[in-house]
Amino acid sequence: MQLPSLSVLIPCYNGLPFVLDAVRSVLGQWEAGVECVVVDDGSKDGSAAALGSVSDKIKLIAQANAGPAAARNRALAESTGELIVWFDADDLLVPDTLALRRKAFADDPALEMLVGVNEIFNVDTGERYCSPPQAACDEHYLINGLLARRHLPHLNAITFRRSALDRIGAFDANLPTAEDYDLWLRAWSRLRWRFVNTIASQQREGSYESATRRRGMISKYRDAEKVLTKNRPMLREVLGSDLPWRKAFASWAMDVALLLLKNGQHKEARYWSLRAIATRGVGVEARAYKYLLEGSLPSWLYNRLRSVSRSAARAAWEG
Repeated sequence: MQLPSLSVLIPCYNGLPFVLDAVRSVLGQWEAGVECVVVDDGSKDGSAAALGSVSDKIKLIAQANAGPAAARNRALAESTGELIVWFDADDLLVPDTLALRRKAFADDPALEMLVGVNEIFNVDTGERYCSPPQAACDEHYLINGLLARRHLPHLNAITFRRSALDRIGAFDANLPTAEDYDLWLRAWSRLRWRFVNTIASQQREGSYESATRRRGMISKYRDAEKVLTKNRPMLREVLGSDLPWRKAFASWAMDVALLLLKNGQHKEARYWSLRAIATRGVGVEARAYKYLLEGSLPSWLYNRLRSVSRSAARAAWEG
């Protein structure tokens, strides 16, 4: 049986020292038909020079900083594999995963996207957990997982058939963040996918700054709103109703309203509370009116009430 060729695509921006381990996790399972393309996205920490000395097997491309979506798209354009694995510069592929992924596609010519498990481990505490769990990845995953923003997948553990990406498109370079969420919505709406309950990648997290711990949560939430709005017509067509989108958007608006409240931006919190109410997302009305009321309070009073509420909850728990 001939296995399809596979490209591992790694965008890197100031990835030292982790990117060297990421590349070595690919080289450790190197075989005919596998290639590794690394795009250094304007790093200033010497990543490009360090990568150039690791192995002549990797294809290293340097470009001016353009953001993660543009770097991933550049890597795709420079690759040749029939299968595509996008991989973060600070994470690890587990041994033998590339051979298993290639075999899965060889066994099923109609398969367009293979989804595995990503193991997340804290480099400071040693704590480990997996995402997404098997129970979440059923036929309702688009609504109960992606739109609900629960049990989200990880690019590291997903393998795409190139022809499928040609059909749905790759990353939206206009999105500074949430570009992966945009791709997931399109992929789960349009592609024939399968979930395997096998750890395919490992994601490091901890006290260090990394590609998976970007700053600016409010900005990231705003990009998620752009993604939801952009994909609304497609989701309505695929799901046969606008209700799942309305519920997802209202829930998102409530999350961003709470984030803004905690950040002292009460006027904007009131705006998004009203947007949630206007969207008519079933099940969020009480929460929306609560945040609308809290957004009308002075910041000092809101913070005082939150402090009292937390103290009461702690006392009830300890009691």
